[in-house]
Order: sequence, then structure tokens, then C-alpha cells
Amino acid sequence: MHFRGGSPAENKSSLGDIDENWLMKYDKNKDGGISEKELRMAIREKGGWWPLLFSHWYAARCMAAADKNRDGVIRGDELNSLIEFAKKQLSNA
Repeated sequence: MHFRGGSPAENKSSLGDIDENWLMKYDKNKDGGISEKELRMAIREKGGWWPLLFSHWYAARCMAAADKNRDGVIRGDELNSLIEFAKKQLSNA
């Protein structure tokens, strides 16, 4: 199996591009939020070996941390929580 990116260090170097604009390009159904499925796509694109193996698990963790109203979609202020959580997790990878 071919893995993109490779190391957590490579992922850390691109943390600056994790923002609302980057994330919302995965809003495929244009509902103004990010579902768990859309979040998995974003995680996989971020690269490295771990997103390919753990994207379902990681997306579920992100949803649990950021989806405050538990409606299954991250939107509004929840996006900021998601971005902070993702940057914190990636910087610890």
C-alpha cells in the first residue's frame, strides 16, 4: 500500500492551512457544515500515513470534541473548536 506524506513532521509543517476555508471545501452537500463523512475526506487529504489507517476513528474523535449540539454536523462556532482540536492533535502526532 502506498502512503502519502509519510511522517507526522510533514503534517506539522502544514498545520497553518487548517482553517475554516480549507475545511469548508469538503462541505460537499453545501449545507454550511461538515459531517463526519466530509471530515474523513479532509483528514485523508491532509496526508501522512495515519489518516489513511485511522480516518474513521479520528473523525469520530473530532466530532465528539467539536459537535457540541450533537446534531452530526459541525458548523458555526463548532468549526473553531474542531480546528483547535485538530491542530492540537496533529501537533502531538
